[in-house]
Amino acid sequence: MNCVDLFVQQAKRKPNTVALWSPDGTRMTFEELLAMAGRTQRALRDAGVKPGSSVLVVELPGPRLYAIVLAVFAMGATVIAVEPWLPVGEVDRVIRFMRPTLFIGGALGMAWGARVPAVRAISRWKASSRVLSARGAPLSIEDTSPETPALVAFTSGTTGQPKGVVRPQGYLIHQHDIYTRSLGLTHHEGPDLCIFANFVLANLASGRPSLLVSPRWSFKQLRAIDDLPDELQPRTLSCGPAFLAQILRNARLDKLASVHVGGALSDVSLWENAFDKWPDTHFLHVYGSSEAEPVAVLDARKAVAVSRARGFHQVLCVGKPVDAIRSRLEPNSLWVTGPHVCRWYVGNDRENLVHKRVDEHGNVWHDMGDRIEVRDDLWWYAGRASQPAEDFSWEQSVYHELGHSRAFIHRTNPGSVYLVGEGLRQNAERIKQQYRGIDRLICCPIYRDRRHRARIDRRTTLRKGAPWLPG
Repeated sequence: MNCVDLFVQQAKRKPNTVALWSPDGTRMTFEELLAMAGRTQRALRDAGVKPGSSVLVVELPGPRLYAIVLAVFAMGATVIAVEPWLPVGEVDRVIRFMRPTLFIGGALGMAWGARVPAVRAISRWKASSRVLSARGAPLSIEDTSPETPALVAFTSGTTGQPKGVVRPQGYLIHQHDIYTRSLGLTHHEGPDLCIFANFVLANLASGRPSLLVSPRWSFKQLRAIDDLPDELQPRTLSCGPAFLAQILRNARLDKLASVHVGGALSDVSLWENAFDKWPDTHFLHVYGSSEAEPVAVLDARKAVAVSRARGFHQVLCVGKPVDAIRSRLEPNSLWVTGPHVCRWYVGNDRENLVHKRVDEHGNVWHDMGDRIEVRDDLWWYAGRASQPAEDFSWEQSVYHELGHSRAFIHRTNPGSVYLVGEGLRQNAERIKQQYRGIDRLICCPIYRDRRHRARIDRRTTLRKGAPWLPG
């Protein structure tokens, strides 16, 4: 079995259905994408790629990228997918470990590759615009084992340096099946507006159109979606909280029937605004990680209601585990195993030793790094395992006081505790009285990036210039 077989079945069943739409207006049907993947595969063979090889790919989302991915998967080779804004250090180590046969990149990818030592060491480079063979050829599909590595992706780096995560052929097939059962992937026939590559691959395996959005999306791109013809209007949306916030401000999406949101903590108010804008739309809250997704799901209206009822500013109820997940709730962390849980990190023995376990039956368990509590038969997020529980409780209380989540607790090496965030000056006296363990308040802007993570240069803040309020 090869995961590309699922796509080929859909291409034969729905040859004229749009598979991919890009922000530049490009549309490609399933039949056209299949033919493009066949031509790409011929060019890859000419460049020395064969079963067991690995190919480094740095390309923006679009038909060209997915034709390359499908061609490599079909050969029984491995795609190393890199976003050029990731920190170079860990990426360089993974590339050295995998020793790719070929580097394929667009203009941005080529510029990025020139500054990464491990990429410069790859003997064969090919511009993505020239990866198509002039000669047509049917896509050839190798029979692979479930353990054959298909994709090496990188974690987002929210808990440290990004790590290379191996997704074998069997993982991709199981993840598609779990998406179908747990998220209702095939309940809607229309297009899916998605920013996550794993959902694009799942849509290709399900015969659903994907509306692609560049990682560097612009407001103009979002507004252009509303001008698409009816058959390309998105029926579903798969995204993170930050993208949902921008969609709320910059697009109508009148045909939207279902929304899946995961990837980060989100404010209750964000969901309530979405409920108001699309009152008849189904919303699903998805909990997972780059190593295991989905882990748990819950109807978002219920997740918001119970979180609001407990006085939380953020949606902390993450629902119940999906049926394919087995879990162990340990005092300070959640461990999970299942067919769509990645087994190891690439070339990182230290992280594998800390975050992976093998039980007596050979099952690999992954440490999610989150504290999870069970209340009323539902899972509740209770902070990162690396964060003191007291700090998480303080932060949640402060969010309630401030009316927003743009703040965090920072502990210094000497043992001082700082609260850093927006709007602290106006609430300073009340916060100082309520949280006597906090030594200082630091007022400064906090912004959230497109993955909806709180971002700030903490060293600069502490050293240079934010107003300090005595504790």
